[in-house]
Amino acid sequence: MTRSSDYWDALAPHHSSIENNYLDLPSLRRIVHDIHQPVLVVGAGQGLIVAELRKNGFRSDGVDLSSEMIRYAKARRGLTFVEADARAMPFGGGTYETLIYATGVVDFIGDEEQINAAPERQPYRNEPEIRNLFKRLAIPMKKLEASGSCYIVQI
Repeated sequence: MTRSSDYWDALAPHHSSIENNYLDLPSLRRIVHDIHQPVLVVGAGQGLIVAELRKNGFRSDGVDLSSEMIRYAKARRGLTFVEADARAMPFGGGTYETLIYATGVVDFIGDEEQINAAPERQPYRNEPEIRNLFKRLAIPMKKLEASGSCYIVQI
């Protein structure tokens, strides 16, 4: 039986070459004024965003479904993350002021059955698809803005 994290575990050894392509560091720097601490990065991968936030003085933590991504975050950046599914977070409401969801998390929250197709069909979405996804998940959006290589959704 394939687990949801199998894809991410397999990607982990290669992730460093693509981790700065979606919510990249320049995009994060453009939105830093909208971020309030403490911050939780969901789908934190190997810790690029958490490390950058901490470097800028933010209290920031990360969770990831993949034990391999977490292992690499520890080895590469000295970060300790919690292994957790984004649909069942081990934190109480209000623990974090800002939540940053990685693209892969948002893409697969409603599309769990398609995760095995992920290597061939990267589901990165355009603006109408993002609006439809949030509508389908019944998550109201306050603001959606394109920022470099990613979209920023304020909820």
